[in-house]
Amino acid sequence: MFPDDNLLFSSLRSLVKKMHRLGDREMAPYGMGHGELRLLLLLYGNDGCGQDYLISRLTVDRTNVGRALAKLEKMGLVRRIRSLDDGRANVVFLSDRGREMQEPLLAAKERIERKVTGALSDDEIDLLSRLLFKMDEGLSDGS
Repeated sequence: MFPDDNLLFSSLRSLVKKMHRLGDREMAPYGMGHGELRLLLLLYGNDGCGQDYLISRLTVDRTNVGRALAKLEKMGLVRRIRSLDDGRANVVFLSDRGREMQEPLLAAKERIERKVTGALSDDEIDLLSRLLFKMDEGLSDGS
């Protein structure tokens, strides 16, 4: 398959790149990128979860999550402690400063989502979401 021989695949690649750039631009004033935003958004609903949980939910490799957490730790937004149950594992908590960032970061997420989906109706967004989920599920068996 050549890079532009399939509109679906080339459109998906282009969309993901543009979404990452948009996320990076939105997060630049906060000194972070789209990856750190995704991590913090996940932590807002799962404060005190294990680092391995974050890795599995974000579907990125361990090194990228570790690097992003180190950056967020340095910024004073999260803290990692060793798990009491498993001394080899880290548990991640939002700091007070990290919790204070929730409102502006959720607003940034909403701006990103509006820009990405602005050309679609609510019905089209729902349909696209269901179709992409179905495609993802179809590949979840390791194919």
